[in-house]
This record gives sequence, C-alpha cells and structure tokens, in this order.
Amino acid sequence: MTCWVISRRSTGRRRGTCSAVDTGAGAPHTRRQWRSPMDISIAEFKPVEADLGPACDIWNAAVAPQSELYLPMSPALMAERLAGRTGIPADICLLAEEAGRPVGLAIATTTSLTDRPAADLACMAVMPGARQQGIGETLLREVEQRCRAAGRETLKVDYSTTTRLAHGVDPTTPGHRWLLHRGFTVFRDQLFMRLEMQDWRLPESIVSLVDGLEASGVTLRPAGPEETPSLLQCAAEFGPWIENSLQSNAESATPAPVLVAIEDGTVRGFVGPLTISGCGVPDFDLIAVTASERGRGVGKALFYLCLEDFRQRGATLFELMTAPTNPAQKLYLDAGMRLICVLVCHEKRL
Repeated sequence: MTCWVISRRSTGRRRGTCSAVDTGAGAPHTRRQWRSPMDISIAEFKPVEADLGPACDIWNAAVAPQSELYLPMSPALMAERLAGRTGIPADICLLAEEAGRPVGLAIATTTSLTDRPAADLACMAVMPGARQQGIGETLLREVEQRCRAAGRETLKVDYSTTTRLAHGVDPTTPGHRWLLHRGFTVFRDQLFMRLEMQDWRLPESIVSLVDGLEASGVTLRPAGPEETPSLLQCAAEFGPWIENSLQSNAESATPAPVLVAIEDGTVRGFVGPLTISGCGVPDFDLIAVTASERGRGVGKALFYLCLEDFRQRGATLFELMTAPTNPAQKLYLDAGMRLICVLVCHEKRL
C-alpha cells in the first residue's frame, strides 16, 4: 500500500515536506521533499548590462520558450528594454539563489510617469528545474513589500512606459493562472503585433497615395523646428502625455524625427517620435490625425512612411500594442503585421 503524507516538521523553522512511503514488504522507502522558500537567498542586482547575464539566462530558459511573444534576451537588449525610452531604470531587481546558483528572477519599477501610485512588474520567472518550491511566491512577496514601502498601492503586469520587458501575459501560458491565484485580476486586453522587416518594402500604392495627398495640398515630411508650435497644438488634442513627449523630444540635443502632415501651414497629423535603440529596436509614441483630416488616407500614409523610415535606418523587427477595439488594427494588418497573441494585463491592490 502507498500513502501520501503532508507533514510539518519543527526544526527551528517550518519546513513543508511531501513524503511518498511504500509500506509493502521489501519495497524501497522513497521520500520527495518540497524545499522551503527559506532555503533560498534573495540577492539584488543592477539593471545594467554588466549585471544582467544571470537574469538573461533565467529569461531565456524560463520565459522565452513559452510563447512567440517573448524574444530571447541579451544583456544589452534587456538593459535597453528595462530603461525604456524614458531612461527610468527598474529599481527592484532580485535574483533568487540556491547554493549560489540563480534560479529565480523578479524585476519591477516603482517609478510612475503618472499620478497613479502604481508599480510595474516587468518580469517574474523561475528556472524550469526549480519550480514548485515556493521560489516565485517568495520573490513576489519581496516585490510587494518593497512596492508598499515605496508608497505604491497597485502592482501591474502591463504594457509600461517605464519598462519594456513585459507587455502583459499570454493567457495560454502558465503565468496567467499563476497570477490569478495570487490575487491579480485582469483589467484589459491588448493585441500584440509584430512585423519582420527584412523583406518589407514601401508599396507602390502608398507612393501613389502620398503623391495624391501632396497634389491636394497635404505635405508629408519630417517636422522642422519651425513646426514645433503647430505640432504641439495638434498633439494637445490627444492628451498632455504626448504633448509633453513631443516637447521633450524637441528640446533634446538630438531629437528623434517626427513625421507630420501639413496643410495650409498647419500640422494636421503626425507619427513619432521615431526612435531606434542601440540594439535596433524601433518605436514611436503615437500616430494621430485631427478629426477634420480623417478619411483621406493621411494616417495610412504616415504609418507606412514611419515603417519605411525604420527600415532605411536598419530596423529588422517592429512590434506594437493596440486595443482590440482600435479600428487602426486593420491598417496594421494590411501593412503586413502579424497578430502574435491577445495579451491580458493584470493588476493587484497592495
């Protein structure tokens, strides 16, 4: 007869064991233990390239194989994504170590670009051979304690403007269920799209569209310094965050290009700032067209010209997130982007 026994031992600390005991005559006596999280030490590291080797090893072994969403990471790429365009680094960077060997990873930031007192969880991962031992639970508890100490009221797993490592969670992976069992709830869905640009070229139909717009008085080109006031006035229609982003970009010593649609000397639409990181990752903040200009193909032309700008500057992969209700997703798909998955974004009250 075989019996399973869950027991607690008092040996100076609480330790959970799961024992399989075969009581048949002459049968071997076997024991399997779940090691306590107290056997695991937590170490801090800095989100800089020189310190990210172990974090990348865990990501590439535990996260990247789960879904096409998660790309393999090098230390340089992880450092860039953790800093994001804002340059705000993750300030909670933890490794769980077992006998000096890194087996778990947690990265979060408590710095918010809004007034909302929320922290962002960029990554939570445990090596495949070290799971079911409470390591993830220990890391999450440590992250939550540090977020509370920083005055944060909510912990999010979301597309973040401060960290670009995690865009959310693919609900077909175990991470979704793991978060739900630990008090997180889903607060929105996002479509995650990707375009491989090695063979992408600007279609002739878009060249004709641009020519037609210019013939009707709409010029599409990179904005010059003289367009900044009109650009900011146009951006104000879409929220202070994009107005502030464009203002900061204009004041930068090396501003990123912003493509604009100009009619009668006034900016009617824009896409940008168009940035490419040192690792070749392209990005932009927003594509927008004023209500009076919609329906003429201005937004479509701006988006394709944005992709052409990225391609000419050496980008080979472009990714974006958009809401499932955004009608622009048709434009993105027509441009050759693939829907990788529908992500779920989680949050938890602390």
